[in-house]
Amino acid sequence: MGVAYYIEFDNETLEVDYTDGKSVAKAMDELNALAEEIGVSPLEQFMGQSMDDIGDMLGEDIEMDDGSDGAAAWFEPAEGITVLERLIAELKANPKRIRSASAVADDLESYCAALQTAHAQGAKWHLAIDF
Repeated sequence: MGVAYYIEFDNETLEVDYTDGKSVAKAMDELNALAEEIGVSPLEQFMGQSMDDIGDMLGEDIEMDDGSDGAAAWFEPAEGITVLERLIAELKANPKRIRSASAVADDLESYCAALQTAHAQGAKWHLAIDF
């Protein structure tokens, strides 16, 4: 088992094809650096799991020092689509930019397709992590 990033939607009935996101997890630091280099938001900016979800995953209670409730953050699909399309284009044009660029681009394309479905149905999204 390993770390994986997946897309979660605020509409649980949304039907999309999911990817396991393991290649994205392995390349997250490189993807964030690439995103900044090409002038788009880093993928980690779209992390939005609630503290309750993270606490459940870790098997412990998490208390917020800043007094916030730790609720999930949701994003408009168009924001993510723009970032993903730019990253995919860069990886296809320059596949040596990151390790396993082909597998990463495949995962990013799956994310992009899921966000396009979410956009068409008015759903919001965030990246989530699984161990």
